[in-house]
Amino acid sequence: MRKTLLRFIVLSLCVSIFFFSGANAGTPTGEFRIAVGTLETEAFGPEMGTMDCKWYQTLLFDSLVGIEPPSTDLSSKTGIATRWTHSPDYKTWTFYLRKGIKFHNGDNLTAEDVKFTLDRILGPVGMSVNKATLAETIDKVEVIDPTTVRIQCKKPDSLLPLSLSENIGTEGMIVPKKYITEKGDQYFRAHPVGTGPCKLAEHVPSKHILFETVDKHWALGVPRYKYVRISIVPETMARIGLLQRGEVDMILLPRERVEEVRKLGFPIVEDPSQGINLLLMTETWKKEHPTSDLRVRKAMNLSIDRKAILQTLFGGIGTLAPYSFATRAALGYEPADPPYPFDPEGAKALLREAGYGPAKPCPILIYSFPSVAFAEGEQSIEVIASYWTQVGFKVNIVKTPEWGMVKKKIKDGETEGGLYPNNIGGRVWSIPIINALNHGDVTYSHAKIPALDEGIDKGLSEIDPEKRKALAHSVFHTMYENYLHIPLVEAPGTFAVNPKTIPNYKEWKMGVTPFDFNLEWAIFR
Repeated sequence: MRKTLLRFIVLSLCVSIFFFSGANAGTPTGEFRIAVGTLETEAFGPEMGTMDCKWYQTLLFDSLVGIEPPSTDLSSKTGIATRWTHSPDYKTWTFYLRKGIKFHNGDNLTAEDVKFTLDRILGPVGMSVNKATLAETIDKVEVIDPTTVRIQCKKPDSLLPLSLSENIGTEGMIVPKKYITEKGDQYFRAHPVGTGPCKLAEHVPSKHILFETVDKHWALGVPRYKYVRISIVPETMARIGLLQRGEVDMILLPRERVEEVRKLGFPIVEDPSQGINLLLMTETWKKEHPTSDLRVRKAMNLSIDRKAILQTLFGGIGTLAPYSFATRAALGYEPADPPYPFDPEGAKALLREAGYGPAKPCPILIYSFPSVAFAEGEQSIEVIASYWTQVGFKVNIVKTPEWGMVKKKIKDGETEGGLYPNNIGGRVWSIPIINALNHGDVTYSHAKIPALDEGIDKGLSEIDPEKRKALAHSVFHTMYENYLHIPLVEAPGTFAVNPKTIPNYKEWKMGVTPFDFNLEWAIFR
């Protein structure tokens, strides 16, 4: 009896050690395998600022200011800065850096790297989404000592730490000064070096990216997997087949296929940060483009049956979106305006009023390409083009392989007023991204509306939380009443997972920040 009891105690201890220490307590082994339909621009440098790349850039780089998953609260534990302070007027911020963090090549991370990163983001190399907002705020970055950085602002900015965390974009991801200075920007983008939980092992464009995990990450500890493989598999059925054969651990899934795959026995994990699926207008301020006319923009919005799109292309997953840049999680969302109604007759009348008719249809150009976050984008464009044609538009769909080609047209001012599909992630503070794409004074603005510019400027400089909330709502409403852009559906991203390799999938909190699948949880669990 005593021997039996002893065996039971020993066995219980062994089981407890296995479960509570986790598989990542030993040496990392094997691959965590992901299949997606596209990787879009396949960019590794955070200065490129393409949000569709952020979900895997977080594996390579750590941000200056950390967050505390599964919340979006700023954290002194998971970022490069251990603390930060500000002057009473919020125009001077001081960040104190964690000691002992090393880049993948062995170089120590210091304040020089932080200054270099921010100066680089704000300089000619920087193309990040929120560059415009930071450029309006940051006056200069100073190195006080190897672990202290001071940022002087042009105007009060009570949310600067938020802007330098994963909550907003990629601008806070710190890169190595010495490495980039010696190797150059192009080499760095092909052979990135960061302080994140993974290193780039291999990249075959249009095929796959292979990451190798570090032996021990300074914040996350020892990983469970040795590698993370992200494969590009354009066909949805092919991705489902890989999952059925156990050849991948998770796949990106269009929302219309969710119930079908769930019936096959595969759980669905949702990413709530994937926010608003929409079509963005470009250069609406150029009089030669039809979208410069508010009546045309309104007709474009009224002619779309959003409820039908939600039920068919999105499989009923999500809600109709009234705003183009604010999800339900956004500060200032409530009280929300109603989604635009479906009124094709009203759209026809507006086009007639604007000078168009059967003999003179209104020309509309739209770019179409595959997207990770807006997986239904190409199909949605075909359906919307049909709606527009029925009310008097002449639609020209230009298919491109990936978003980067359209981004270049925007940069070069060569969009010809064309629209393009996008997904605006669920940011708590939406004014920076609205500023970056819609303020009349920014380089690549899609609009020039004085009332909108005024609201954005006030929102960015306001330090009172309640006033800031009211200003945000005012900005959302101004865009709404100007029919700026084509908001469609607010819906979570959907992934099917292998329950054999991810048995505790219910604990996976995706979408902690916009366009972040929280892969660290899967790799280090």
